[in-house]
Amino acid sequence: MQEIVDQLIEKLKAYFGLFTGEKRVPEDLQARMDAVLDKTAIIVTPSGELDMDTYASSLPHHFMAGLKIEILHMDRAYEGEELVGLEYKLHLVSSEFDHTVHTIAFVENGKIVRVKPLENKEAYDEMFQKAREDLSVQQAAH
Repeated sequence: MQEIVDQLIEKLKAYFGLFTGEKRVPEDLQARMDAVLDKTAIIVTPSGELDMDTYASSLPHHFMAGLKIEILHMDRAYEGEELVGLEYKLHLVSSEFDHTVHTIAFVENGKIVRVKPLENKEAYDEMFQKAREDLSVQQAAH
């Protein structure tokens, strides 16, 4: 599992590296996202869980808002003696917010299946509120 998590850390660094503040959606976004996130992955926020469809729908908005991600810390994550995934601390800046978040990501079969904030949990609600609103509007239209 250590080797799997270490490889995933490198892939996640490449994924976060796409968020440079440039206001355009990178061509390889989907491939980089698929390399790190399981299609059934869940992001836990104070107001509920966010599925991958909602997460993915938020990304173009974040890129156009100039989201820049700086990795402050990234390493293996343990619960007791058991290696469960990885944890990371990020500085996220866009035209809409400026947050530092500390997160644990649980890994199964070489991909992230659950993302849970450890500190500054409210930042996740703020970051994904627009995606939730957009999704609600889309669902109401159908």
